[in-house]
Amino acid sequence: MVDPGASHTFTVAVTGGFAPLSYHWYHGEDLITTADNLPDYTVPGAGEEDTGAYTVRVFDDNGAMVESTAELSLSGAMPAAGLIGLLLMTAALGAAGTALRRKK
Repeated sequence: MVDPGASHTFTVAVTGGFAPLSYHWYHGEDLITTADNLPDYTVPGAGEEDTGAYTVRVFDDNGAMVESTAELSLSGAMPAAGLIGLLLMTAALGAAGTALRRKK
């Protein structure tokens, strides 16, 4: 969990393999070209568009690959699905309340 507007750094440490190692970072399916070949990636000023899965794929000189994925979420933020569910529930309760008042 990251506070909105704060930066967050993902770091990977790899042991073994054949040097040199190459690092490729992804946000979802999108390659993050500004972090290419670095063992860490910093999300500056995290916002809603930065939430989701971050994956690093590390290749050694023989072409062997390992990958690891981590999730970035904002503290105090409600997931979009949760917000939509809350809005639908509020609308349903409002409609039920109106129907109950009419029956009296």
